[in-house]
Amino acid sequence: MVVKAPEISTHIQPTSQPTSQQTSQPFTQSQLWTPFDQQHSSYHHDNYQQLPLLDLNSPPTELQSQPWSYSNAPLPQSQPYWSSNAQLPQSYPQPSQPSSSTYAPTNNERPDEVPNYAEEVSDHSGDEEENIELLFQSDDANDDADENVREAYNPPSFMRNLDDTVDDPTRVLLYETQRLPVDAGISVGMIFHTKADCLQAVKNYHINKSVQYKIEKSDKTRYVIKCEQPQCQFSMRASKSEMTQLWSIVNIKNSHTCTSSGLSQDHPRLDASLISEIIVPILKDNLSTSVKVIIAYIRDKFNHIISYRKAWNAKNKAIEKFCGNWVDSFYDLPQWLMVMEQWNPGTIVRLETSPTAIQGQVFFDRVFWAFKPCIEGFAHCKPLVQVDGTWLNGKYKGTLLLAIAQDGNNHIFPVAFAIVEDQHPSIKSAYDNPANGWNNPLSSSHVYCIRHIVQNFVREVKPKDKKIRKFVFNMGYAPSESSFQYWQKKLAEESIPGLNLVNKIDKAKWTQAFDGGRRWGHTTSNLAESMNSVYKEIRSQPITYLITLTFYKCVELFFRRSRDAAAVYTSRQEYTEACQERIQEAFNKANTHVITWFNRQDLTFSVQETEDPREGRPMDNFQVNLRAKCCDCGKFQSLHMPCTHVIAACSYARIDYHQFIDDVYKVATVCAVYAGKFQVIQGRNFWPDYEGDKLCARTDRKRVKKGRPQKNRMRTEMDDFNQGVRKCGLCRVPGHNASECPNAAGTSS
Repeated sequence: MVVKAPEISTHIQPTSQPTSQQTSQPFTQSQLWTPFDQQHSSYHHDNYQQLPLLDLNSPPTELQSQPWSYSNAPLPQSQPYWSSNAQLPQSYPQPSQPSSSTYAPTNNERPDEVPNYAEEVSDHSGDEEENIELLFQSDDANDDADENVREAYNPPSFMRNLDDTVDDPTRVLLYETQRLPVDAGISVGMIFHTKADCLQAVKNYHINKSVQYKIEKSDKTRYVIKCEQPQCQFSMRASKSEMTQLWSIVNIKNSHTCTSSGLSQDHPRLDASLISEIIVPILKDNLSTSVKVIIAYIRDKFNHIISYRKAWNAKNKAIEKFCGNWVDSFYDLPQWLMVMEQWNPGTIVRLETSPTAIQGQVFFDRVFWAFKPCIEGFAHCKPLVQVDGTWLNGKYKGTLLLAIAQDGNNHIFPVAFAIVEDQHPSIKSAYDNPANGWNNPLSSSHVYCIRHIVQNFVREVKPKDKKIRKFVFNMGYAPSESSFQYWQKKLAEESIPGLNLVNKIDKAKWTQAFDGGRRWGHTTSNLAESMNSVYKEIRSQPITYLITLTFYKCVELFFRRSRDAAAVYTSRQEYTEACQERIQEAFNKANTHVITWFNRQDLTFSVQETEDPREGRPMDNFQVNLRAKCCDCGKFQSLHMPCTHVIAACSYARIDYHQFIDDVYKVATVCAVYAGKFQVIQGRNFWPDYEGDKLCARTDRKRVKKGRPQKNRMRTEMDDFNQGVRKCGLCRVPGHNASECPNAAGTSS
């Protein structure tokens, strides 16, 4: 790219000095200003077109940084600025060039075009009248005919002076961004957007002052109150403006001179509706905020202690403000499911309903949904799915089912969701359905959770000693057949009925030693239980809001996990952190083993332990077959990664043990798990209209039991908890209560 500009050189001797006709006397800037369009344009245009081209890619010269302009004022004749004898002003840097170097204007340049040093021009000013005449001289042939001199334009002061408010911050006049004086007390002239804002300000003021009032008039345009006590002359009047449609306080007579007659910790105007308006931002940030936290927040804000019931009602009202009520939530569910499918193609949704007696209305039965990124990501996870449910404790009964997997970094991965009427019948019906393919032995297999096996064992056998329960646990956790047989003998010594009960169950369905590595080290359904704790608070919300939260929680999960996996992949790490920790632990133990190579063709080794493995078993000798990918310890087959014995055998045979690590533990595979993308769902104004039947909730599923529903996990026989010893409330001695305390003092005489 090139532009036209004067040619500048720092080491060219001038051919001739400018003549006196080509220069002019200095002038002041305020008196000799001339608009550019009033100057003779032909000279400037012709000479400007003849200027040489300047290549911007060429290296800059020393004087190239000096500004040049056609509109600059001419300099005095006696000492032009391009002369080597002229001294530059102190406020500008001296050019770094030899003292003998000067600038010579070319034939296509005007000699009076010089750098614009406005401050120094006034230092060389001479006779102002002569400057005016020289300013308006023309280079055309008709210059002598025009003897009239135009006066310099001097703009008025209001055009040259700037107001001081030009540097003030811009005032925002938008309706949505104005700050409401809700917490600023009350005073005459205060303006509010709505009547509700005005009432909230009045309530806040009286609650903070610990005074009460009664309402005299309240309608769409007026709001009048006065003090509740007759001797107090306080009154206030607020009204709505017909022009601005805003509410304002127009009159306040006197101030409160009364005092509270009672010693109540609460305030009658501090009701659940007002509290709900205050705590909405808190619940939006953290839906699991407890009632005790709300009580403490109101106490710090208003210096009043509200009851637990009032705080509970306020929390439910606040949640309903941004979650919606239950009836409308069922109405909105079909539209939200349609929006999820439309904005995120590939999302699978199945909604089952039943007809009602009213035309155009259907009952909700169950719903299933799975997002496309979750479906695609499951293909790169461990081939294991855990299904479990958690009870819905909202206004209507139901169960939230979750299908959970695990990635190569031992992170929980959600696959699918469902809301059904009951947990166990729904899971059993899905498993028994031949169309699902769960019963195909070539593609899948069904195994049991060891915790539930032991729970049923305790209910049937009812052992008096807790160590018998541990024997059954160890049988399920045993990674090898030898360890399984060891704990089986221990159980036979303590309980023959218990041994007969567990022998009735297929060993491949509940033990790790006989499952062929299909469990990948998982013997319980803790993955699903952990995900249940994540959705602990949302399961009490309306159904549409609950499904919406599952969508946005998955979006946040994918973003965070994909960012972390990409950072690890960028650092050139091949395997995940969880895999590296296990390999490092096994590698440290492998240094103490003694290896004997038995068969070179089959790569069979004998590995003898020389130190205590600290795994609850004695030291032993293990056989390792690298071609069959098996070890007597069972961890190699169960975890699909080398155990300490395999690493020792590989090191002895100079074989890279990394080839025995499954690809699911690679960082690249984890990146592929979270490579799916969720699409942004736009606002409700962009949603298509739903034209189907109206969805209604079943009345038989409505929760009618009084009291708060239980949120914490129900304790079973598998939970170890010790009941505390009851002690007397007076003497703190066990065995009796305060009413029967023998140490209690009698009545005073």
